[in-house]
Formats: sequence, C-alpha cells, structure tokens
Amino acid sequence: MELTAAVGLGAFLALVMVLAKGVEIWLGQVGVLALAAASGIADVDAITLSLAGMTRTGLDLQTVVTGIVIAAATNSLVKGGMATTISGGRLGASVALPLAVAAVVGPVAVWITLW
Repeated sequence: MELTAAVGLGAFLALVMVLAKGVEIWLGQVGVLALAAASGIADVDAITLSLAGMTRTGLDLQTVVTGIVIAAATNSLVKGGMATTISGGRLGASVALPLAVAAVVGPVAVWITLW
C-alpha cells in the first residue's frame, strides 16, 4: 500500500472514530446505526473498528453487531451497484445478486436473533 493511501485510510478511520463517539453522545443508538449505514458506503473497516472499540466504553453489543451488519449490507449493495454499472449484463447480475441477498439476509438474521 502506498504511503498516501495508508495515511488516507488512517485519517478516515480517525474521522469515523470521532464521529461515532460524537453521534453516540448526541443522537444515541439511532445515530450510531445511521453513521454505520453512511460509513458502509465507502468502507466497512473503519466503522467496524470504531464500534468494536466502543464496547469498552459502554456501547451495548446489540448496537455494535447491528451497526457492523448494517455497514456491511450497505457496502455490499454499493459494490453490487458498482459491478452492475461497470460491467453490466450477466457479469453484473452474477455479482450483484448474491451481494443483494446477503445485504438482506444479514440484517434480517440480526433482527431475528438480537431484537
């Protein structure tokens, strides 16, 4: 990984960590889950690390797991959309369909088991 890419990823991680704590304080659980969805558009790693670390400061496990799954589902939908847009046709569908199924099944499984 190039140094500029590594620094950019580190900066994004730091930003998400600060935002996650701020959103938790200001908006509570709903804010954390909304940030997870927004963060998942670009990257899943930053919000995953942020939420996992927040368990040490009192964020409940239900919110952490739900947030990580929401971020992953959002990211999967974005990646499926990108694959369809770039390649189109059968290739796009063969990538987007399994990602879309996972994006639905994951949150449903969390909802059934945790909520």
